[in-house]
Amino acid sequence: PRIMDTEIEEDKYAPYRVTDYSRRYPEDSAAGYEFVVFIESSTEQPIGTRDMMNLSTCFTRVVKGIKYLKKINKFKIGVVFDRPNLANAFLDNSTFLRDQNLKATIPAGTTEMTGVINSVPTSMTNKKIFNELGLGTNCKKVICVRRIMRREKVGESFQLQPTQSVAITFSASTSLPDYVFIKMWRFPVLPYIPPVKQCFRCLRYGHLGKFCKNSERCSICGDQHNFKSCTSSSDKAICVHCQGNHLSISGQCPIKKQKIIENKNK
Repeated sequence: PRIMDTEIEEDKYAPYRVTDYSRRYPEDSAAGYEFVVFIESSTEQPIGTRDMMNLSTCFTRVVKGIKYLKKINKFKIGVVFDRPNLANAFLDNSTFLRDQNLKATIPAGTTEMTGVINSVPTSMTNKKIFNELGLGTNCKKVICVRRIMRREKVGESFQLQPTQSVAITFSASTSLPDYVFIKMWRFPVLPYIPPVKQCFRCLRYGHLGKFCKNSERCSICGDQHNFKSCTSSSDKAICVHCQGNHLSISGQCPIKKQKIIENKNK
């Protein structure tokens, strides 16, 4: 098992996922939909720097069922299929992917849904919750259980503290179950609203710092240095997004507030 029953404290709230899980489109998916597969370079060279026409020629010679290709960003393109079985088969074409130095994945948003249950005792580990889960009448396959954590300041540093909310991800789902059961207790399942992604390195929205290759910016003054070496004080901060008098990572920023609203409406 991924986590032993005698879990140590630091592993207690680690997300618990089913083993050997790989995203796939349901073979009985309704006709008329598009089935996208994301591809990235398996080397350090971003796929966006490769010759687009040569890349499309390679695909049309070998891969069946492609409707079109679309650029997602510098590091990722989408291969759109008209049938789910052909999209799934492309994932299994290891020879082609290896020869072209590519990695292929199905985006989570197309095959998975995440809901949230509340009032779950923090003494329960994610593995324990997973093992105890019984579903409502609308049965779904649970693939991940994750305790939602909150950053709290402890002394001079921040630490993650558990909340009583738990996110549950279901596979091959177009809707969430109305409720789930844990030890006979019924928990209503609510839609999960993801937090706004903001990079603490470049301060832009939409990605996280561990994936960022942009220049570092200070969250206090906006210049290109780490905030720890900034000579300006926080009460003189200038937000790089709205030019307001607050840190660029502040929840009071009107730009961030708008992005939170956009996430809720997705």
